[in-house]
Amino acid sequence: MRKFIIAVFVISILSSCNNQSSKDAGSANQSVQQTENKKMDFNILDAYKLTLEKTFLYGDYSNFISVIGLPDSVTVFKTKFLIDSKAALEKAVLTAKDPDVVTLHYPGIDMWYSYNNSIIPFTIDFRKTTKSVSYGETLFDSNYTFEQFKRQFPISATPSVQMPGSLFGLATKEKGEKFKHFLLKRKSKDDPNAEPLVEFTFENNKLIFVMFANF
Repeated sequence: MRKFIIAVFVISILSSCNNQSSKDAGSANQSVQQTENKKMDFNILDAYKLTLEKTFLYGDYSNFISVIGLPDSVTVFKTKFLIDSKAALEKAVLTAKDPDVVTLHYPGIDMWYSYNNSIIPFTIDFRKTTKSVSYGETLFDSNYTFEQFKRQFPISATPSVQMPGSLFGLATKEKGEKFKHFLLKRKSKDDPNAEPLVEFTFENNKLIFVMFANF
């Protein structure tokens, strides 16, 4: 259900971008081309370069477990399993049937298991984890500031479209003016034409939350 709600929200974001692009288009002869150029006017994050410790966030499931360790629990659709051993983890994962969402819960980090033995990130709450995510020479963690984000992703830091809400709000149920949300887009190896969204949330100028809309 949560995945469906988030998908609807992402669609509403895309609609907002496209509607704004059409308004800005100018003459009738140029409107289509300008809309295409302005659509999804966000910086690109090369998410396949993101690493947690020595493993990729978008990578091999078995390698991720080997490096990061066992999750505290696993949710398969609506059923939660407490994990205290590798056998318990394997048993929980085996109960899933495609396309059930399998979520591995670590302190502050939720990962999705994919049925081709890969793993992908879903949410990272830097208020609840001491881990950092590496992106080249950049460390995304609670010390990463909005000023750094603005230098690194200037287009996304100054959005031209007012978003209808936030992925952060949907995931955490937290709302308020103290939270500032900014969107990036990423490439997808599964679909070269797709550009899924990634949302960075800041509070008091510090990064607190990253959410990946993996659809």
